[in-house]
Amino acid sequence: EFSELTNAFDLVIDCAGSSELLEKSLGATEKKAILLLLGNHHESLSINPSAYAKILRHELALYGSWNSSIFNTPNEWDECLQMMADGRANTEELIKCRRPLSRIVETFNELRDKKIESVKCIIKPGE
Repeated sequence: EFSELTNAFDLVIDCAGSSELLEKSLGATEKKAILLLLGNHHESLSINPSAYAKILRHELALYGSWNSSIFNTPNEWDECLQMMADGRANTEELIKCRRPLSRIVETFNELRDKKIESVKCIIKPGE
């Protein structure tokens, strides 16, 4: 259970974009950890005072990366899905690597060492 992981990780990546998960992500970090924020927030974002204090006391580093527009119409995600549906975007050329979760460490090492020639590698948790 994710909520049971406290002070466990030196890097946490939040791809969800919710206040609740942000607080859980902060709780999972160890001292001087990095929290990478990728999820788009669609409403007000808030964290409780103890989570904010952990950022300060544990000297956490927060980084963010813009991944899509959430306010423009049409939405970039919808446009990409349409391009995939009508054949204008060939994702098979991008995703040549599919691995089970049990091989994640090996896969990351192979990606780092450029032994896998793929833009994306899909990790399948259920396998």
